[in-house]
Amino acid sequence: MPDDAVTTIVSVAILALPILAAWSVLRSVWSERLDRVLLVGLAIPVGLGASALLFLASLAVLGRPLSVGVDVGFWSVIAFGSWAAGTRGRELKSAVRPGHRASMAARLVLVVALAAAFAGFVAQQVRAPEGGSDAVAIWNLHARILVLSPGGWKDYLSSHANGFHVDYPLLVPSAVARVWSSTGGAGPAPSLVAGAFLLGTVCLLFGAVRVLQGESTAVFCTTVLVCSVYFVRTSAFQFADAPFACFLLGTMATTALALRSEDSCSTPGFVLAGLLAGCAAFTKNEGLLLLAVFGAVWAVRCLATVVGRAGLRDVSAATMALAVGLFPGVLCALWYKWSVAPPSEMVGGGPSTLAQLTDVSRFAVVGRGYVREWIALTEVGGLVLVAHVVARRGRGDWRANPVVWMGAAVVLLQLGGYFAVYLTTPYDLEWHVGASLRRLYVHVWPTCLLLFGIVFPSENSALRARSTSEDVVESTTSKRAA
Repeated sequence: MPDDAVTTIVSVAILALPILAAWSVLRSVWSERLDRVLLVGLAIPVGLGASALLFLASLAVLGRPLSVGVDVGFWSVIAFGSWAAGTRGRELKSAVRPGHRASMAARLVLVVALAAAFAGFVAQQVRAPEGGSDAVAIWNLHARILVLSPGGWKDYLSSHANGFHVDYPLLVPSAVARVWSSTGGAGPAPSLVAGAFLLGTVCLLFGAVRVLQGESTAVFCTTVLVCSVYFVRTSAFQFADAPFACFLLGTMATTALALRSEDSCSTPGFVLAGLLAGCAAFTKNEGLLLLAVFGAVWAVRCLATVVGRAGLRDVSAATMALAVGLFPGVLCALWYKWSVAPPSEMVGGGPSTLAQLTDVSRFAVVGRGYVREWIALTEVGGLVLVAHVVARRGRGDWRANPVVWMGAAVVLLQLGGYFAVYLTTPYDLEWHVGASLRRLYVHVWPTCLLLFGIVFPSENSALRARSTSEDVVESTTSKRAA
């Protein structure tokens, strides 16, 4: 067998182990039987995020990565231990809501779209296995430094702070470096990590919408996502914006699942939401903004819940679960920002910043860019969504899940934060907006489709209402029997 093939097989195995472990743990701790596609979609970002955090922690504490044997043994023990513990005498109920199954034509369109996206992704990896310009100059370069200088990477990065964007977090480079450290720096690790996050995003969206609103809506939303050429291209270029989008989508999807639950499965849901939000904080600088935004939105919801229903105990338990999940990613992000990274080039201040914030022409430039780049990202998919809303006469199920208003607030506040950064950018404003805004829209696009699927489902409203009533009756009967 050629050496390249062996290296690729080893790379796939090393990458897949923490994903398998995450799949096994989720299957074990969740009290409902999760949708299989959703389970895969959650396992990918959880496994890759957790393994990347562990890899960087070993570099920071030990001065070297864990040996291949220790790394493989650690994730194997978690995978098989959780699998064994989760299959002993457990009878799991289904978490999937009944709904109209997608038509054969809709499924066929999705399959064709997935095949086209996969072909485009693979073709790009063949053309440029090291990724696009930012991947070569930032993310994969940082990964090379972590592999080649495991004991001195902090000094090396700090001494080249002006050229390597050292202020950018290291979760994606750590995920790549973990695989490279097992293969001697060879193999398609960047392509595998990018492909895994793309697959995770697609599975997360499909699985979450299918659980919350049915298969037909899931097929519709997922088709729109994979037909978004720029979104797939961002993943194929190995930019960290695509993993960030996956973590944000996972945060809102797990929050939605936890909020719809009335039993113990809400606890792992909130822990998982916190873990994914923490990973987002260590994926891009925009993740720190996400932490502030999500924290503010969650605080408002907690206040409204306590005032409206006096549910202080439930709110406290959910907040604690979120904090537990947040801890690893936030700790790594704060440690890196404090001890290694220089101040961000976007951080300014003084009279010039005040003048920029009061310059009306800058608001107009950024505003036009927001409209232009949103249309360029969504393309035909945006028109399809508008047509779907028109077909429903604008009537949406805004109370389908508490995550609807929470997710909308997170997306709008996140985009508002980006708007403020553009107003104070030290770069040429037209250039900066045109060069980066569409990639920032990639962050929120999958989450927008999740919220759209919840509010404007394709299933018949009467059927879904009847299904919900049956779920309530079944839940009430079970509680009385207990």
